[in-house]
Amino acid sequence: MRIGREYFVLFKNISTMKAIDYSYFIEKYLSGEMEQHEKDWFNREIEGNELLQREIMLRRKTDAMLRRQDVIKLRNRLTAIGEEYRKKEAIRIARRKAAYRSAAVIATLVIIGSLFIYINRHQSPETLYNNYFSLYEAGDQARSNAHSGLDPLYSKALNFYNSNDFENAAILFKEFIRNSPGNMEARLIYGISEMKNRNFPEAENSFSVILRDGNNYFLDNAQWYLALCYINTGKTQEARNELTEIRKSGSVYSKKAGKLLRKIK
Repeated sequence: MRIGREYFVLFKNISTMKAIDYSYFIEKYLSGEMEQHEKDWFNREIEGNELLQREIMLRRKTDAMLRRQDVIKLRNRLTAIGEEYRKKEAIRIARRKAAYRSAAVIATLVIIGSLFIYINRHQSPETLYNNYFSLYEAGDQARSNAHSGLDPLYSKALNFYNSNDFENAAILFKEFIRNSPGNMEARLIYGISEMKNRNFPEAENSFSVILRDGNNYFLDNAQWYLALCYINTGKTQEARNELTEIRKSGSVYSKKAGKLLRKIK
């Protein structure tokens, strides 16, 4: 490098005339930019010059410190970037887990709902019968007859019925009906007792008598229990016919009849 060499020669010529400012040469020396003849000369200058040696050492420490600070800044920056990434990743994972949980809950509810609908629409006749059957509660007339003392047979039969002794209740109600064939509530309770005894043909016959009479307070009850008998005995079409009429009648059994109709195969 011609300019550097001329500068070096000029500097060498005047070095004896005044104090030397080594800053330029220290910079080149530490950065490794000196040519060999410059380096040889500068090494000779360093020898025995404690001030120059200290300045070079100080410059090296300063450069090392600056490099260390740059490394620290870079490290801190990388740490901050990593922390920011981890936070974003944690949020993303949390959202994804929440989405998975929500999807799992929805899927579970759909499955449960589907199973519930399937089970409710595909119940066996026996299950449907058990779910919708409930005992008839004897009305005021029956209780009056039972306590009046005029019909001891009726009273005894009703006591058996209320005690869930349906076998003896059926026997006594059948005997009572032979003597009082026009007592439709007795026929109704007799039919229900036979349902509990699983004597469905006899129960169906008793309810049919009430419906054929057509002029009593127990028509709605008789039709409902007759439909349940048909369901339990597998007479699906007969059950549908009775339930359809009940649903249209507006009786206390209308809503139950509508629900039951949807569940019959």
